[in-house]
Amino acid sequence: MLFLEKTSPPPFWQPQLTDKQRLMYDKAFIGNRSQAYYLKRFAQFDKAGRLTPKWHWAGFLMTFPWLLYRKRFLDSIVYSVAGWSFIQLNV
Repeated sequence: MLFLEKTSPPPFWQPQLTDKQRLMYDKAFIGNRSQAYYLKRFAQFDKAGRLTPKWHWAGFLMTFPWLLYRKRFLDSIVYSVAGWSFIQLNV
């Protein structure tokens, strides 16, 4: 991937933390909603020693409705204005 450094750990990585402390901080960061999913993903990051992004088809194929669904209203406005401006420049 472009711009993803593969030789050093993420900037938030703190090797002096024990696994129990890291789990406690992860649970506090995530909260109660979808905790099992994100703890599994964070464990994958820890195992790999770096961030490994995944592809999101809904965000790619249907960006504007997905932004509205995720309540990213300002982002959806910027996306639609930028898209409309691009269309106007090409026409």
